Amino acid sequence: MSSKNVKCAACHKWIHTVPGKIKKITNADEINNFSRNIRNLLNINDIICGNCRTQQFSVTLNENSNDIHEVEYVELPISRTVSTHKYCCVCNCEDNLTQVPEEAQLQTYLKRKIYIPTSNRCCRSHLIKKRFYDEDLNRLQVFSNYSSLTTDEIQKILNNVTSECTATVLDKCENHGLSEDQIKIFTGLSWDNISELRSMMVSMRKSSSRTVCDNINN
Repeated sequence: MSSKNVKCAACHKWIHTVPGKIKKITNADEINNFSRNIRNLLNINDIICGNCRTQQFSVTLNENSNDIHEVEYVELPISRTVSTHKYCCVCNCEDNLTQVPEEAQLQTYLKRKIYIPTSNRCCRSHLIKKRFYDEDLNRLQVFSNYSSLTTDEIQKILNNVTSECTATVLDKCENHGLSEDQIKIFTGLSWDNISELRSMMVSMRKSSSRTVCDNINN
């Protein structure tokens, strides 16, 4: 079907009159995401115009003042996982889930260049000290090559990336910011080995100049 004969399912403008790349709704996740922001009932195979695709708005109600607040979403060419809290974004399991920690979100973005939506959850068994095991990190699948983020989410990502870039090796060791291979190079131990040793050294005093992790490294 020619784009001249199609209207945007969100704003009802003719597709060919709006600049930008169009979006075809292909699955239930996309229906939920776009319907929440656009506030229109969508169906699979509906077409979204370039303008609505790049500028989505989520309207929330302030319960105290009944004011309506509009939050602008910016679509960026950043790959992302599926957006869901119903099942694990790594293995699709539905039991023993927890929200993906910020540390694991940052780890995934830095290591795989993949964004994990804030509300996503994963199995607790995939995590060690709020980060993914390397094998689970590599299991994450790209669901879309675009991510819709609020300005607050973009600012948080930039702040976290800045903090990670300025962290020292010891900082990364202390907060589990190194991969399994990297920690083995520095200490000869795995993260599981280090966690076990740290639990055995509970009586060792931690100071501002020397941590338990420092002593393990030495």
